[in-house]
Amino acid sequence: MNHFLLSIILIFLPACNPVMNNFIAAKKEDDANAKKNQEADAEAERVDVPNNIAGSYLMCSLRKDASPTDPASEYGCRLNEAGTVNRLDLSPYLSRISWTSNQAEGVTITSNPADSVWHALYLVSASDVNTVREKAARLQVQVQWATPDGSAQSTVKDQRLIDTLQPADAAGDTSAPVLQGQGLDPTDPGTL
Repeated sequence: MNHFLLSIILIFLPACNPVMNNFIAAKKEDDANAKKNQEADAEAERVDVPNNIAGSYLMCSLRKDASPTDPASEYGCRLNEAGTVNRLDLSPYLSRISWTSNQAEGVTITSNPADSVWHALYLVSASDVNTVREKAARLQVQVQWATPDGSAQSTVKDQRLIDTLQPADAAGDTSAPVLQGQGLDPTDPGTL
């Protein structure tokens, strides 16, 4: 009998308390609104990378090699159209693309250098040539794509520099210091 009476009270108790019912309904509504807001925020922050950028490939070249008197190497990097060596036109997207690396110390990045075949130049410097080369071997070239308002970013490319290296002249960088002085010499058959 006590169980029966207790069951009846528990069934009708919420109906007797309209404040409790309103609280439960409001909580359910708040939870539903919060979920909708989270989904809307996630959609707004979604980083849509254009197909031509997502499908591009990263190409870098040694432009200037480190020497004992100048322990710094310069690398040019760019995004090429998929399956080609053609430089991707990033001019419509300059405000949304950033070039970074996994190393802060001793690496200086210049994005979108004027009159260059490269989208970014990476200057790797240290106290000696061997340290420069060690840094370059560990360097990750990273390309970030941002939402229009800059609130979120997505990594488009994140590759080791040494895995992307190609000769500077393959990119049309005829002004690269490593290519200077390597012209054809008809009197010396071993020259380029």
